[in-house]
Amino acid sequence: MSEQPPRPSSPLPPPDTPPGAEVAVLATCLADAFAPEVAAAALALVRGTGARAEAVRYGCCGQPAWNAGRIAEARAMAATLLPRLAHYATIVVPSGSCAAMMIRNYPHLFPADSPWAEQARSVAGRTVELTAYLAPVAAAVPWAPEPAGPCALHRSCHTLRGSGAPEAPLRCLQAAGCPLVPFADDQECCGFGGLFAVNEPALSTAMADRKLQALQQAGVSTVISTELGCLLHLEGRADRLGIGLRFRHVAEVLYARWAKADGAGPTRQEGG
Repeated sequence: MSEQPPRPSSPLPPPDTPPGAEVAVLATCLADAFAPEVAAAALALVRGTGARAEAVRYGCCGQPAWNAGRIAEARAMAATLLPRLAHYATIVVPSGSCAAMMIRNYPHLFPADSPWAEQARSVAGRTVELTAYLAPVAAAVPWAPEPAGPCALHRSCHTLRGSGAPEAPLRCLQAAGCPLVPFADDQECCGFGGLFAVNEPALSTAMADRKLQALQQAGVSTVISTELGCLLHLEGRADRLGIGLRFRHVAEVLYARWAKADGAGPTRQEGG
């Protein structure tokens, strides 16, 4: 990821990021630990718009602690991350829940007299979920088809209600020509919910099973989401039940379709 990949000929950076400004792609804890290919794809996509982007790793946004009511720990995690994001014009996050944490909660995370309060508000104002960043240029990207079979978009709770751009994932996937099919209760929670899955395992499992049943009934072969936590939760339950579904992060789907388009798409390089 250290080299700047070739730029595609048509798309330009979204208007909220000045040309030449530096953009951060926050890897997120889950992607860094379990799916680095998602962070790599997200970085390649952002660079593919022409932006000067680099990955920011090893910094939790504090969402798990916040959800647990451990406000002091959430503040400590945010205070570690904030200096790493100080000089970026835009912070792109390939996770609806992490983006929602930063956009909605950072402005109120610290007391007004805290030395971190202004930095937190500034970061909140510069943070955007990945598909919200890509949506303004999605129609101009030279997408290529990919043999994926019928796909469904799992509309994660935080992307729908906290990211500020609930329709951006759908807009990007439609622009890319992804063969999406509707399914029942597509806006219901999958049961993950971070600590909810730990504190209420029986209910969490039942919710996942209901979601998987609806996906099966719709004849879906691939499940796509902005949320890696939801995908890991559903994939684990599908494996346990012997359900043959494929689970992919939206960054991987969009990257694959852009990269195949006449060789004009972004180049993904593994590593830091």
